[in-house]
Amino acid sequence: MLAACTSNINEGVGPPTTVPSLSGSAPQNTGTYPNLNIRPQVAANQITAEQRASAGARLNAATQSAQRGASTPAMSAQEQARLKKLADDKGASVLAEIEGQQ
Repeated sequence: MLAACTSNINEGVGPPTTVPSLSGSAPQNTGTYPNLNIRPQVAANQITAEQRASAGARLNAATQSAQRGASTPAMSAQEQARLKKLADDKGASVLAEIEGQQ
């Protein structure tokens, strides 16, 4: 009845030395403290002020457009026809597959 309370929480977990690290190697004790004054390398370049302003302007325009109730740009008639044909050809089989009624 109380078996769950006595279960081992570490079941299936190996010793801490087998846990992989981000670098792929195990941590090593060098006997010294790390130098925290070294600037870390960046993974990617930061966006510029111009890129930030441009993205902000696009976001504000999209927000105002959505608040006015404007719809997204209409898709071309060719794209509408392609999607309609796709729905007609594959719609029933995909729906049956989703519902598990193969």
